Amino acid sequence: MVWYILKNGFMIEKEIVMSKLFVVLFTFFVGFTGIRSYAEQSILQDKPSSSTELVELIEKLSCDQVQNLIEQTAKTIGTEGTENIVAQHQRRLFETYAIIRRCGLNSVTDEKMLDGQLSGMVGALNDPHSDFLNNTKLKEMDEDFNRHFIGIGIETLPIMNEGKFIGVKVVAPIPGSPAALAGVLPDDQITEIEEDGESSHHISSFKNIREVMKKIRGVMGSSVTLTFERKGVSHPIVMRLKRTAVAESMISGEVLPSGWVWMHITQFTGEKFCEDLLQKERMLQDKAGSSFRGTILDLQNNPGGTVEDALCTVSLYARDIDKDKSIILLEDRDGIHDFGPMGYIKNPGNILQGKPLVILVNPGSASASEIVAKAFQYYGIGEVVGTPTYGKGSVQQVIPLSDGMVAVKLTIAQYLIGPASDPVAVQKIGVMPNILMNNPKDASMQFSYERDLVGSIPTSTAVKEKPVIPTQKSNPLLFNEIIDVLTQKPFLFTLQK
Repeated sequence: MVWYILKNGFMIEKEIVMSKLFVVLFTFFVGFTGIRSYAEQSILQDKPSSSTELVELIEKLSCDQVQNLIEQTAKTIGTEGTENIVAQHQRRLFETYAIIRRCGLNSVTDEKMLDGQLSGMVGALNDPHSDFLNNTKLKEMDEDFNRHFIGIGIETLPIMNEGKFIGVKVVAPIPGSPAALAGVLPDDQITEIEEDGESSHHISSFKNIREVMKKIRGVMGSSVTLTFERKGVSHPIVMRLKRTAVAESMISGEVLPSGWVWMHITQFTGEKFCEDLLQKERMLQDKAGSSFRGTILDLQNNPGGTVEDALCTVSLYARDIDKDKSIILLEDRDGIHDFGPMGYIKNPGNILQGKPLVILVNPGSASASEIVAKAFQYYGIGEVVGTPTYGKGSVQQVIPLSDGMVAVKLTIAQYLIGPASDPVAVQKIGVMPNILMNNPKDASMQFSYERDLVGSIPTSTAVKEKPVIPTQKSNPLLFNEIIDVLTQKPFLFTLQK
C-alpha cells in the first residue's frame, strides 16, 4: 500500500482510560435539555455539573429508566421542533450507548463501543482501503513499517479463492530467524496454529492474514506450534518455534552466473531504505566485476510501502533522463496536482554503468511497486517483465486523532505517473509488462486484483491508456538476453505465446 504520511509520524505512547474518550464525546450532549432535565429530576437531586457526571449517571439507571428517559426526550424533541443533524446524531449516540450499557445481555467495554462507532463511520465510505485504526492496529502498522517485531521470521502471502481468504503461504523465511533455522521453506502452507497452553486453531478459523500473523507473533521467548503442508510430502510437518526479536531486511540480492545482479525488494519500507539499496547494488556490482551485465529488480509479491522509498528507488536507477522529470502526480477531489518536491527525479546517476535494468512483476506487485515499475517503463529506464500487476493506484493518508492513540486511514487521491501534460494511470489497470512471462511458482497462487474489490475508486478519467511497446520490437538483442536469463535457474520463467 502507499502511504502519504510516512513512517513514524503518528505513534504517540501514553496511558489513557478509553472511557474518558466517551466523556470527551459527551461534552457535546450537555445541552440536551430533554435528557439532562429528565435525568436530573428522576435520578439525581444535584444537577450534573460536567459530562463526566452525566456518563456516571448512566451507571445508576435501570433499563426501564433508560427507556423512560428516551421517551421523555422524544416528547421534548416534539415540542422544541426539528433538531439539526449534528444534535440528532449526538443524541442517538448517547441513547444507543445508554441502551447497550444498561439493557444489553452481553457486556462490552467502552473501548470496543467507541471503536465500533468510529469504525462504522469510516466503513460508511465503502472504501476497502480506508479504516479506523485503533491503538492495536496502529501499533501493528508501526511494526509493519519498521519491520521490527517479536515473531518467528516468515514472509507470507494470503491464499485467496474468488476474493475469499482461505489460507497462508510462506514466501520465504527471514535468514537467521527461528523459522529459517527450523527448516521452514518457501511455498509451505500453514494449516494449524497452536499457542502453548491453548487448543489448536485451524487456518479456516481466521478471517484474514492479519489475524493469522497476530496469532503467530507474541511475547519474547514464548513458543508457538505451526503445522505445515509441503508439496511432495504426504504427512503434515509440525514445528514448535520460539519467538524472538526479528529485524526484517526488505532488500536481498545475489550475483547470477550470467553476470546479472538480482535484487529482490520485499517491500518499500525500512530505516535508511535507499541507502541500503544503493549499498547492496554497488556491493553486488563490485562482486560481479567485469562480468556485470545488468540488474534484475525483483518486485514480485511486493505489496508496496512508502511513496518516499518508491520514489527514491526510481531516482536511484534513473539514467539518460533529464533531472526534475515528474515521477508522480496526485489526482484528488480538487483535480490533478504535483506531489511536491519528492515527486520528481532527483540527482540521477549512472549506477547501472549503462547496463540494462529489468523489473520483475506479477499480480502480487501492488501500489508502491507499481509506481516504480510504471515510472521505469514510462521513461524507458527499464524493461518490465512478468504478468500484469495488481492495479492499486490509490493513496491513503494516516491522520492521527488528537489523543495520538488512534487514527483514521483515508483514501485521499489516486496517483498518476508521468508529467501533467501526458500522465498515465495505474488504478484498476495495473502495469502491463513489456515482456509477458509466467513464473512457475505463480501457478499455485490464486491472485485477486484491485478491480475485484467492492467500493474501489474508479480509474481516472483525465488520462488515456497508452500501448506498451514490446521489448521484442524495441530491442530484439536485449529481449533475447532477458529470455535466456529468466528461463534458466533460479527463475525458470516461460515465455507467453
